[in-house]
Amino acid sequence: MSGIFGAATRTDVTEVLVEGLKRLTSHDRGAVGIATLDGSKLDTVSSIGTVQDFITQLEAHRPAGRVGIGRTRWASAPGEAGDGTTEPAVGGGVAVAWSGAIENQRELRADLDRSGIDAPGDGEPQVLPWLLARELDRGASPRGALRAASSFIDGSFTCVALMACAPGKIHAMHRGRGLVVGTGEKGAFIATTADALAGLAREATVLDDGDMVEISHGRIEIRDTMGAVAHRRAVPVLKPRPAMIGVSMQAVRDDIRVQPEMAEAIVRAYDDPRALDERLAIDWSRVRRLRLIGAGSSYHACLVAKRWFQAFADLDVTAEIASEAAHDPLPSRASDEIAIVVSQSGETLDALRAVERLKSDGVAVFAVVNDPTSRLAQDASGFLTTFAGRESGVIATKSHTAALLVLARVAVHAANRRGLSGQAVGDLRDILKLTSAWIETALDAETAAAELAAGLADARGTLVFGRGGLYPTALEAATKFKELAHLHAEGVAGGEIRHASINLIERAKPILALMMSNPLLNHTAADIRAVMTAGARVTVVGDRSAIGTLGDIGGRALTVPPCPDIVQPIIAGIPLQIFALATAIARGRDPSNPRNLAKIIK
Repeated sequence: MSGIFGAATRTDVTEVLVEGLKRLTSHDRGAVGIATLDGSKLDTVSSIGTVQDFITQLEAHRPAGRVGIGRTRWASAPGEAGDGTTEPAVGGGVAVAWSGAIENQRELRADLDRSGIDAPGDGEPQVLPWLLARELDRGASPRGALRAASSFIDGSFTCVALMACAPGKIHAMHRGRGLVVGTGEKGAFIATTADALAGLAREATVLDDGDMVEISHGRIEIRDTMGAVAHRRAVPVLKPRPAMIGVSMQAVRDDIRVQPEMAEAIVRAYDDPRALDERLAIDWSRVRRLRLIGAGSSYHACLVAKRWFQAFADLDVTAEIASEAAHDPLPSRASDEIAIVVSQSGETLDALRAVERLKSDGVAVFAVVNDPTSRLAQDASGFLTTFAGRESGVIATKSHTAALLVLARVAVHAANRRGLSGQAVGDLRDILKLTSAWIETALDAETAAAELAAGLADARGTLVFGRGGLYPTALEAATKFKELAHLHAEGVAGGEIRHASINLIERAKPILALMMSNPLLNHTAADIRAVMTAGARVTVVGDRSAIGTLGDIGGRALTVPPCPDIVQPIIAGIPLQIFALATAIARGRDPSNPRNLAKIIK
């Protein structure tokens, strides 16, 4: 993950750059760097570690200038922060802060070599300043150089640059990545998220895909892909949030515990059907096929929602992984098909690629997203916000629950608008109003989870299985154990446990079984008996009534409050989040510092 912030100010720009970069930093491990332009003199300072480490570095050398750019990067693997790609890259009188992926880096380096330019380093951004410098040497204007250089690049990106030949100005362009600009008393600003502008600007202008922008102290000029001056929509900037430097274990726990209030906020926002009509503008009576698309935890939410839309709205629904949806062959499009893409940040590259592909094929795309300023929110024909708030850690906890709650609301709304508002649909609408209380009760699992987690402290791996709507919950739980506790975990459909997976069971191997009072109760009980016969040590996650049916064979248990079948995937997920966190602690892992993971946090 990386974030970019730039400023053109009336006074020394360094202090403002640090202020903006603090808001973009969400982790201890990483690197921070800035580049400033003082007249035509470029200067840079960078540091491995946190923004605080960077501030210490500034005590030894503080660059001068009233215009500057900065980049903060959370290194997703040990040692990665030192790979030379974290600070703004500099070459040929150009400094570049970059976010994205250059898919043809080798080809670009070869092209520079043919031009007699040896771009140092191995990182992707190192080629960018030299590409721009070459175009400037060929006589291009700063804007022309940026457009020409970007035309050579395969991939989605944000590129923010300082050029010695353009004193006092920042030039930027993006393709398929989020970028916002704004002005305030201290000057003009550019960033990859509106959060970075908090306290500096009252509103942020969200750039469209392919827009270019030129920023000086008193002016922001946006141009579209045709080069014409453009005016874009503005969104309010929220009050400053505390800097996210040094995310703690307590912050991850707080993300889990805030979910009852979040559920109430979703009810307030979407209980009135008119709000959903206004924000989505979908004629549900004409829809027959729905594609639900997400990555990671968002994909698991789509799997649950698939069942809701099929059961209550009578729709033909597919749930698809974003990275696959971006490349899978598309069937012939029907006029009655729409897609809903789910993303916490709204900046997930695979999700954005899937949106681009579907739109090019004429499919109407809508979004469920946490950040209304995100690229996904801009690209969609309509979107619903999840009201999850900024997620303190990398691990999706409250954002996953929020996506489920919002998708459930949409399923109820679709059923009503399709004239299918029978007793079951009415019951579901009423049930969703009660989820906050069930979530509150589910949070009481912390003590029991800590005791059970001791049994996974030295485990080499685990299986998590469930049936029906609890199968996606098993997949999500397995993901949480991998992310938080660094424990190998596999989510399995209950009916499949007796196939290949049962061969993985060794004596006393820890297994988690999701078992709630629902029509599949007896089937799940049979699955549990099968794995216990194979020698597994089973922990059952379910309501007391369901667990009671296994009284003859014993076992360990983590209780979930009894609740209707339709919301069990939501409520059962809460103790599993707590269990995964407790397991991380038992295994001596830092859940606020996951290994080899990256996520855009908004």
